[in-house]
Amino acid sequence: MPFELSEKLSPYYIGFSKPIIYRLGGSLWFKTKKKVKDEVEKLAKELLNKYARRAIAKRKPFGPDDEWQKNFESNFEFKLTLDQRQALEDIKKNLSSKEYMDRLLCGDVGFGKTEITFCVAHKAILEGYQVVLLAPTMILADQHFRRAKNRFKNTGVNIEILSRALPEAKQKEVLRNLFSGKIDFLIGTHRVLSKDVKFKNLGLLIIDEEQKCGVKQKKLRHWQEAIDLLSLRATPIPRTLHLALSGIWKISNILTPPLGKKKTETFIAPYDIKKIKEAIKFELARKGQIYYLYNQIFKLDFKKRELEKLVPGIKIATLHAKMPEIEIIKTLHRFEEKKYNLLLATTIIENGLDLPEVNTLIVEQAQKLGLAQMHQIRGRIGRKDIQSFAYFIYKKRRFNYSGKKTTSIY
Repeated sequence: MPFELSEKLSPYYIGFSKPIIYRLGGSLWFKTKKKVKDEVEKLAKELLNKYARRAIAKRKPFGPDDEWQKNFESNFEFKLTLDQRQALEDIKKNLSSKEYMDRLLCGDVGFGKTEITFCVAHKAILEGYQVVLLAPTMILADQHFRRAKNRFKNTGVNIEILSRALPEAKQKEVLRNLFSGKIDFLIGTHRVLSKDVKFKNLGLLIIDEEQKCGVKQKKLRHWQEAIDLLSLRATPIPRTLHLALSGIWKISNILTPPLGKKKTETFIAPYDIKKIKEAIKFELARKGQIYYLYNQIFKLDFKKRELEKLVPGIKIATLHAKMPEIEIIKTLHRFEEKKYNLLLATTIIENGLDLPEVNTLIVEQAQKLGLAQMHQIRGRIGRKDIQSFAYFIYKKRRFNYSGKKTTSIY
């Protein structure tokens, strides 16, 4: 190719199939581009029609808070911050109108989005609607399910979880109870988007980590469009911001941390085995637990043996995405029960973990992660009023006499 046409090329970084190389002047390349363009235009028209229909659709407004709702909100173990209270009022204001809600709730990790979500879900259930919370991973869905069971205890609200990890018989039971109206609050993975999932009276859809749901998935074409939508996100992606800034979505921000939450002390340093040992032993001495992120599945067992040798007597569990979902959940439950001191994992821990006893995070080879990803991972600790510590360890490189990089020091 001539150098002056080099801007037509871009590197192929990752994919799930072998890419096809076309001749730039060939007819097949132009047909492929036209097909993609037509599909994008078709999807855009469908989305435009969907939002247009939602804009003119009306429903019965939600009523003011009754004693049940007030009692539920007052039973929260922490006092809501001003931002949390304002966000909740914004959502209630939407629900009290005749127009369907499309709202984005933004808040940093650990800033209390989940509690606002539960309060809104409780209000919708009191209005006679079913609620579904969509989470992108089984870990996050399980975390929400367990927290919801605890938060809604003694309220009479029936809560269930749905994912492909459940036995087939259990899934069918959930589907029957959902269609009959016996389930008030469904929490699940993308399994809840399947065509066999039917509700008796769905009124509110909550999407957590909405950036992990594709545009087609969020269309929910097999569901009724007449539902309220609440999306949750820590740091909105450009597509989300565009929907908010264009006025299609309303936006609420939670900018202040909960009372008593201490800022995580963060350290960025080259690999030092002695420092790692000190960090682990310090956390163990105060009866805490540790996340150790090592994002290489095939080397996890080697790293586990290395850490066990480094800190004799330590109990380590490993976690990665290649494990069966049921085993992943069992491992997390055992870790939460303190049967392990350290969780050695890949970036699978990025979303969903909310374990207040874990207040030390060590990320090895942090230079391979993005800034947003590191921020999200750091948010897995510092959930209590005790000091938390995050260590981002990067790889050193040696240089020869010519200044060129050679092998790493470990």
